[in-house]
Amino acid sequence: DPAFYPAKIRLARIYTSGSPGSMESLKTAKSLLEKSLKQIPPEADVYKMLALAYLYMHEYGKAMTPAAKALMISPGRIDLLILRARILQDSGKPDQALRMYNLVLKINPKEKDALLAKAELLFRNENKLADALRILSKAGKMYPKDASFPELKGSILLKAGRDNEGLKELSRALDLQPGRLSVLRLLLQNAISMKRWIQGAIYLSQILEQSESEGDLNLAYTIFNNLGDTREALVYAEKLYKSETKEKIGR
Repeated sequence: DPAFYPAKIRLARIYTSGSPGSMESLKTAKSLLEKSLKQIPPEADVYKMLALAYLYMHEYGKAMTPAAKALMISPGRIDLLILRARILQDSGKPDQALRMYNLVLKINPKEKDALLAKAELLFRNENKLADALRILSKAGKMYPKDASFPELKGSILLKAGRDNEGLKELSRALDLQPGRLSVLRLLLQNAISMKRWIQGAIYLSQILEQSESEGDLNLAYTIFNNLGDTREALVYAEKLYKSETKEKIGR
């Protein structure tokens, strides 16, 4: 019934906003949006949600079409330009993505998502460490309370082998946003790589207060196994087994 399309769109927005949902919810969102687009006049936001659903499902070729249609309806909209850049980036076209991010930054030099993405691309795809760090340092001054910039800067420095500087930046990110999961996971991975098991256990405890993903449980097993705490390691091994079994049944 065409009268129900607003409800369909609201439900699809829930499935595609923030962190990606499950594959099943994304498929549901895709179906709802495709049906709605047959019943209503073209809307940029609806095409954007459909592009996001395809993006989260890693169907990049299919994501490009609704993203392009959204831009045709609302040319120059920053969020749509960034979406197109992200699709290009995730589909393995970093040069085209970088050009798109540069276009966004010409329109708005302070656009946070574009600054972060450009810095990451410059380092990861062009090995331009100095340029990436320069962007993040400048952006960090524009947004002194945003933990995203010291987090990415710390991550890049760690990958470049500059551990002390990297850890300092990650610590600053945690000061700005205590308990930030992405930063704690970076610190945990570094502690494990350096075989600092006690320090790793400290980061792990803060992570497990917020999340028990399969990756977290696997790292918990690794840490307690290396600490010689077989009993605790087996607890997490059992949780990991149950989690994997539940996921298989869900499929």
